Amino acid sequence: MILCTDATVGDDGSVIGDPTEAAFVVLAAKMGADAEHTRKALPRLAEVPFDSEYKFMATFHDCPDWLAGGILRQPHFATVKGAPDVVIDRCGQALRHGQQVPIDTVRDEILTANRTLSNGDCGCSRSPPATWTTPGCQRPWPTRWQRSPT
Repeated sequence: MILCTDATVGDDGSVIGDPTEAAFVVLAAKMGADAEHTRKALPRLAEVPFDSEYKFMATFHDCPDWLAGGILRQPHFATVKGAPDVVIDRCGQALRHGQQVPIDTVRDEILTANRTLSNGDCGCSRSPPATWTTPGCQRPWPTRWQRSPT
């Protein structure tokens, strides 16, 4: 998620940028990921900035050899955050228990879990992370934002 954020957190804990994005950066740091290092290692090729009409933000990256494998088998990938229904509507598959499954088989489960988290007082974000790969595409992003056929 830190690839799809612009916020930074200073050494003194001060937040520069959007507080929700900063929460992703703090969470990543607690999990051992350094936002600055990750952003330098996987620079953005392009981005779709957050827009209230789109209700999501996406960033596009090359997939280096050291990262390839698992679900990242294409030369490029995108990270996406945004309104759950919007992000899910643009996905063709989900990663569930380490396996790729058709999004339609887990859509209700994902949306129910999101409602449960967002209705509680846990401070959880309503932005589900997503990663897209672009098979057979010379550019690392789709021409139009639409639901993936796979």
